[in-house]
Amino acid sequence: MMGQVDRDRVLTLIGEARHAMGQLTSYAKLSDKEILSSDERVGNIKYQWIIMMEACIDLCNHFSARLFGKTPESYAGCFEIMQKSEVIEEALAVGMAELARFRNVLVHLYWKVDNKTVVEHTRSRLDLVERYLKEIGKRIDRN
Repeated sequence: MMGQVDRDRVLTLIGEARHAMGQLTSYAKLSDKEILSSDERVGNIKYQWIIMMEACIDLCNHFSARLFGKTPESYAGCFEIMQKSEVIEEALAVGMAELARFRNVLVHLYWKVDNKTVVEHTRSRLDLVERYLKEIGKRIDRN
């Protein structure tokens, strides 16, 4: 064991991720037309995805460094470290790695993002993030 996680930092990051997820959950209730007809809504959805995934990635990096002394080569690779260290299951690690790559596209190739894909992810992928945050939450009480 390399050390302990910073409980306050972990709880802050979980809170940031959950706040962004709440925003995204609200948007997911709107129709495609209501979302896609508003550049402001689409932009805010993309921003909330970035905020949420940044918090998830920061959590992953924090756990990897503090508990396992490992620095991932990529954001997506961090979730593989968590899986190999038996913090999260393989399917969850694969899903979160995919969402880390989605975040990268939003940040670096935003002009190539299909807004319909953003809406679809908002409706179908938030459960992955919720599962991840629950697993992380379980771990802070053990370390």
